[in-house]
This record gives sequence, C-alpha cells and structure tokens, in this order.
Amino acid sequence: RLLEPCSAEALNTAVQRLSSGDFHAVYTDGWQIDLALPIARAAQKLSIPILADVEVVNPETRELADLATVVIASVPIIKALAGKDDVRAAVLALANRPGRVIIATEGEKGSHGVAYFEEIVHVPAMDVDVHDTTGAGDSFHAGYLMAFLKGRGVADCMSFATRVAAAKCETPGSSVTHEALERFGLLERQQRAQVTVS
Repeated sequence: RLLEPCSAEALNTAVQRLSSGDFHAVYTDGWQIDLALPIARAAQKLSIPILADVEVVNPETRELADLATVVIASVPIIKALAGKDDVRAAVLALANRPGRVIIATEGEKGSHGVAYFEEIVHVPAMDVDVHDTTGAGDSFHAGYLMAFLKGRGVADCMSFATRVAAAKCETPGSSVTHEALERFGLLERQQRAQVTVS
C-alpha cells in the first residue's frame, strides 16, 4: 500500500509543533523527502538536533545531509556525499561545522565516526550469532539517538548503537528480545528488574 501524500495543512502543523519545546531531536530515515525537508529546515532554525539517515544521493538528500546535525549512512553514501574515495577523508570532510557528527557504517566491519574538530573513532562490529539482520541499521540509528539524547559523546553513542544493532542481529523477527538486550548490557537497572520480575 502506498502512503497517502501529506496535506500542506498537516505538514504546517507538524512544523509548528517543533516550536512547542516538546522535541529534543528530529530523526529522519531520508525517505519521504518532501515531508522530511520542511521539518528539518524548521528544526535547524530552532536549533533542534537533526539525526538523518541517507540511503540515496540526490539533490534533496544532499540538502537533508547538509541540514543534519548527525548523519549516519553507509560508507558508499558517505563517500558519495563527500566526493572522497577514502572513508576517513569522507567523514572528516563532512564534519565541517561545530556540533556536526558524521557516522559511516560498514556492517560487519563496524563504523567510523567523527565530530567536528575531533579525532576519528572506529567502533568494530560485535561478534554475534546472526539470526536476522533485518532492521539492524534502524536499530543502530535508534541506539545512537537514545545515547545522543542522554548526552553521551560520539564514541559512546557509536558503541551503544553497535550493541543495539548486535542485539537485533541475534534476534529473529522484527523486535529485539529482552534477553538479547540484557546480554548486550542495554537495559538499565530498573528495566532489568522489570524483565526479571515478569
């Protein structure tokens, strides 16, 4: 089933809601760019951090990547956005302003990331018993965003995101199990107690 186009009124309402102060960040997976761009533009004007996943390179997704505070994309996409053949040179080239973070993901080889004017970080992938990689990238993004919102640094965000993605890969199906989250040390004490009790 195709998604219905969003009305101009609904889009304007979404953009206006950003100024309510209820949003600590905006995440976009880079699709439905006609909706994502106006929201990202508004978020940038309000200094709301934008985390963007870019999966294709075209003029619109380039604009989205330029607006984003944090860009997480595959190595080939990061190289294409930067116009560089080397992943290290590409992440450095794109981390071009204060507050900017670029993460290049490379599956089983891990991820490379850098914040503006900092050293490049490489976080290796974890050794996991892979059952299902569907949603591993989305899990990485969710983990990164959660750690980012808790104020963690780039290396910690990447490490947390890597563990979330690893837990997803060890879990068949679309949802990560509590057991996998526990195994990778992703549950906080209160959540662990709730899992144990149930």
